[in-house]
Amino acid sequence: MTRLLARLAAAALALPLACEPSYLDVIRRDAAPLTCADAKVACGDRCVELQKDPFDCGACGDACPGKSVCALGVCADECPSTLSNCDRSCVHLSSDSDHCGSCAKACSGGQSCIEGGCSCPTGHSACNGICVALASDPAHCGACDKACPAGKVCSAGACGDECPGGDTNCGGACVNVQSDPRHCGACSNQCSHEMSCIAGSCKCHLPLGSCGASCVDLSTDPKNCGSCGKTCAAGSVCGSGKCQSSCPLGQTLCGASCVDTDTNSSHCGGCGVQCTGGKFCANGACVCPPATVSCAGKCADLSSSADNCGSCGAPCKPGLLCAGGSCQPACPPGEVACAGGCTATSSDSLNCGACGYACVGGQSCTGGSCSCASGLTLCAASCVDLSSSTANCGGCGIGCTGGKICLAGACACPAGTKECFGGCVDTQTSSKHCNGCGKSCLGGSTCVTGKCTCPNSEDYCDGKCVNTKNDPEHCGACDIACSGGKMCSGGSCK
Repeated sequence: MTRLLARLAAAALALPLACEPSYLDVIRRDAAPLTCADAKVACGDRCVELQKDPFDCGACGDACPGKSVCALGVCADECPSTLSNCDRSCVHLSSDSDHCGSCAKACSGGQSCIEGGCSCPTGHSACNGICVALASDPAHCGACDKACPAGKVCSAGACGDECPGGDTNCGGACVNVQSDPRHCGACSNQCSHEMSCIAGSCKCHLPLGSCGASCVDLSTDPKNCGSCGKTCAAGSVCGSGKCQSSCPLGQTLCGASCVDTDTNSSHCGGCGVQCTGGKFCANGACVCPPATVSCAGKCADLSSSADNCGSCGAPCKPGLLCAGGSCQPACPPGEVACAGGCTATSSDSLNCGACGYACVGGQSCTGGSCSCASGLTLCAASCVDLSSSTANCGGCGIGCTGGKICLAGACACPAGTKECFGGCVDTQTSSKHCNGCGKSCLGGSTCVTGKCTCPNSEDYCDGKCVNTKNDPEHCGACDIACSGGKMCSGGSCK
């Protein structure tokens, strides 16, 4: 058999490219499709992140040449100042789970990178390097080393005979399939890290939209610009859901995406700087939603967080719920249990209207709905002032261009400038629009206080700089020509 396989392999290698596929190709074709986790996609037999893989940068097979790097899905000579070069991959060490805190330091066992350290999701604990829910895991029920006997189930950190009403038995774990991201709608139906389980369905975290099984930002994704599958042509960029030749004023080019680094939680304060732990971007900094605080890099409501009940680092014991900042056996009337904490979904910005539905962009939760403060509008998951936002002037996605700013909801040139052919210019200093649109200074002159001015004490005459002390066509002054064969000397015809 070994000799037969060897002969078949040798024959396959000897076949010309136009021949039928070899048995090796058939084996690969018949193999089960590669399944990749979260943000990674299958490129051949590898799971890669197209945003940072130098061999598949932006698309499978698009390798960056030479020593160039992959920066946010685009090949570049070097990484942006906000990112680090890890073997030609541009990464943010504070949030990249493959390079958490330093290059090649990967998070595993369900952990993600939070502020440069690997951490389990809220409501989970690390048991032998694996993140588990002590409240429901029958192999670690209430404690890492406590397993339920065969036939028993784990509920609220204790082993029992059956799950309580409202919970579903998923392999011995009592879970709420309406809000559990590991068993969303049905047992073992796991949501990706970009999704939450809302009313039994996996939903993308705002501002991301769903394109097939992926969550994408339709306002900035060059492969899904404005709608799923709409790809921007080579050399163009995606901004405000439209393919453009360049980014408008107030937005920064990150890869092939135009973003507002003051409000974009994937590029907060700089390209590739991602807000983690439930934080959002405000004024270029990652901050927690209203009424929450940062505990070990993750936002928590101290009145209802099972991991931080009353204060950071104060978890409730399995079987107890956090209510009003203290651990209680049950939720008070009017509140529901969400991830081990009791909350009013009518006002909780982390669980607004339903468990796991978090308000974004500085919104607050009122009556079970997320909304911006008075005078602000939600645009691409950020609350903005339409009267002054250069990226959303008078309406979401309406960007001011040509140096214009947003004044009272309309794009206009700043004080002291004038609009010339779609751009704002200072006609007192612009050599292309000196003292008026289209009036160019030529012959080496520049515009000074609205007048074309020549260097070295020369005069500007008929579109060029001349020395009126010796120029026979402009002797002593512009347009005074010497005649009769006279020469110009000292500004006089002689």
